[in-house]
Amino acid sequence: MTTTPAEPPSPHRRLGLGLLLFLAAVELPLAFRAGAYFPRSWMPVALVVAAVALVMVASGPAPRLTRVQGALLGVLLFQAAWTIASPLWAGSRANAWEEADRTLFYLVGAGLTTVAVGWAGPHGLRALTFAVLAAIGVIGALCMVRLTFGGNIILAFTGDRLHYPVTYWNGLAALLMMGFWLALCLGTARTQAWWRRSLFLAVAAMLVGLAVLPESRGALWTFFIVLPWFVVLTPHRFRGLVNLGVVVGLTAIAWPALIGVWALRNGPTAQTPTALVGNAVTEVAFGGAVHNALLAILLCGLAAFAVSAAVSAIESRISPLDRRWVRGIGVALVVIALLGAGLGVFAFQRAEGSLTAFTHRAWNQFTSDQGPAQGTGSRFTDVGPSGRLSMWRIAARAVSERPLLGLGAQNYEFYFFSHRTTSLAVRHSHSQPMQLLADLGIPGALAYGLFIVGTLFLGVRLRFRAGRPENQAAVAAALLAVGSWVVHSSADWLWQLGSVTWPAVLLLGALLAAGGGRSGDGAAAGAENAAAGARHPNTPGVSPVLVRVAVAGVALLLLLSSSVSYLSLRYLAIAAKSSGPSASAIAAAATAGRLNPFSPGPSMVMASAYAQAARGAQSSRDIDMVLADLALAAGAWEEATKREPLAWAIHYSAGLAILEYRDAALAAGILGSRGGEPQPPSAGAAERTGAPSGIGPATPVALRRATREELDRWAREHLQEARRLNPMDDLVVQALARINE
Repeated sequence: MTTTPAEPPSPHRRLGLGLLLFLAAVELPLAFRAGAYFPRSWMPVALVVAAVALVMVASGPAPRLTRVQGALLGVLLFQAAWTIASPLWAGSRANAWEEADRTLFYLVGAGLTTVAVGWAGPHGLRALTFAVLAAIGVIGALCMVRLTFGGNIILAFTGDRLHYPVTYWNGLAALLMMGFWLALCLGTARTQAWWRRSLFLAVAAMLVGLAVLPESRGALWTFFIVLPWFVVLTPHRFRGLVNLGVVVGLTAIAWPALIGVWALRNGPTAQTPTALVGNAVTEVAFGGAVHNALLAILLCGLAAFAVSAAVSAIESRISPLDRRWVRGIGVALVVIALLGAGLGVFAFQRAEGSLTAFTHRAWNQFTSDQGPAQGTGSRFTDVGPSGRLSMWRIAARAVSERPLLGLGAQNYEFYFFSHRTTSLAVRHSHSQPMQLLADLGIPGALAYGLFIVGTLFLGVRLRFRAGRPENQAAVAAALLAVGSWVVHSSADWLWQLGSVTWPAVLLLGALLAAGGGRSGDGAAAGAENAAAGARHPNTPGVSPVLVRVAVAGVALLLLLSSSVSYLSLRYLAIAAKSSGPSASAIAAAATAGRLNPFSPGPSMVMASAYAQAARGAQSSRDIDMVLADLALAAGAWEEATKREPLAWAIHYSAGLAILEYRDAALAAGILGSRGGEPQPPSAGAAERTGAPSGIGPATPVALRRATREELDRWAREHLQEARRLNPMDDLVVQALARINE
């Protein structure tokens, strides 16, 4: 016997629903701040979320979690703690600290959502799915407005692939496809008004059409992997398959217009990006192709709405259908599907040749680890993984060398550069499981996997226990959207894009809240109790006091850690905006360095400022000032290498800076003799007080004292270290050749 859930008091419901709407609205600033990839983009948002979490757990109702919910959130907390501890063994502590803040941000989002769904009561999960879909829909609508009225639309594309506003084409496609699954599933509930079902289908058709413009093969392959789960999980399969058929059919009709943007520059008349920019005729053609695609997307949405409305009108007249009619319609749809598949195979064979030849060609493309070639007219027909096999092999090698601790959070990039065998340059392994295995070892990856699999299991169980069709549809929508993110992120770096991962984090928290609920007598969750995520006041579980302390502690840690990091970034931006090494710039860089003692950024900014000042002094022929500034630049690069010892580019820049000082000193006929005193600086050079002096051998004073042999040796040490860290880069070899010139 199931138990009807006790409705939370009305103020609790309003608070929970308001908090869920706020969390979904957070997606908008994340998306339009470069996709929330860079810390300066997502840290302000994380600070706001952390502050809200502190206020909510301090003054809100008692948060109630069952033991299952507490255990799964505890697993995610372990992953965050392991990430926070990883700077102890990471080569790059700056990267590890950044990733720790990001993981804390996601943990706070998941925990706060779990609590808020419990407060919201029976409508919490549905409200969140609607809100997340609305946020993604707004992003898609604003993207279309930008492409229609936003001036130079070329800036919204990287080459030929739409990236606005997320700034990464695959990430944008993944986000839009999450919205597609939400809209498609929510539109299958029978108890909704016809216009609402039609609106959901129109949104689904427009989102999937817009998702074609990034030309993301990962999004396409993810669609086919998630599709069988849609058939299993959708509560009204007949309606769901009809709606899916409508969307697929309309997209197929609009396909030539949707891929026209890519074909314009990659088909038989391909145009290079250089030829496109500044070429008025080509720009007009590109804009026309984009506007044709947008018109096709809009027409698909209108057609989907009209078809759904017509189906609803017919359904209202003939319902309920006799079983024989249902069986007959089902047989007719199967026949139509088989005929369509047959026509598709026939068209495919005419375009690609025999299936055997295509399979052989596709296997060769995949194992070659190359990306799509130009001149194909579409990226979707190519199966080359674009270097991912190489990335994953290097990640697997890292796991075999350090299976327990890993390299340290976000330290894969340094290992990759030192072990790559091609010219491919990446920061991430393009697979969240492989990234975690390489960075955090087996414990970190296992924690991530347990949280994802455990939450999805609870969601699937909940889907088949929920009683009301609207709750079934909401659970299925959340499951499919999260599943789409999990599959796509397993072959791409979506975790680092806050705007793409945040919706998945919220939906995971909602599924955990709803799926982990238990009835008051300790039996299995009742259908509606599970769907709503409501809490019976006598449910045995985690102490509310412990939940308050845990959420407040994590939120406070995020607030403090991100505040320090963000302040460092702000001071660094102030120093970077200065026209040279002014006293204010030096002070700002020094403050940034004290706030984040692991970041090489302050030293790098000052090195660039000193180099710029040296170029300015050259025009005034103040040789002493030139040498002083070049020496300070080399010293700043030296300090940067101490903060980030695994970054080959910093060692390379340090070596070049020393060589630049050497060449300038040789040209001026000034090089200190071994054991001699450095020549006194001019009055202008002496003003460089308070500047970073370097903490390695190549300090500014040491440079002014050094002989050519010493300068060559210091430069060689840095360049050889850069070559060790990145053996495939020819620039380092060229710089080493300069030493003997």
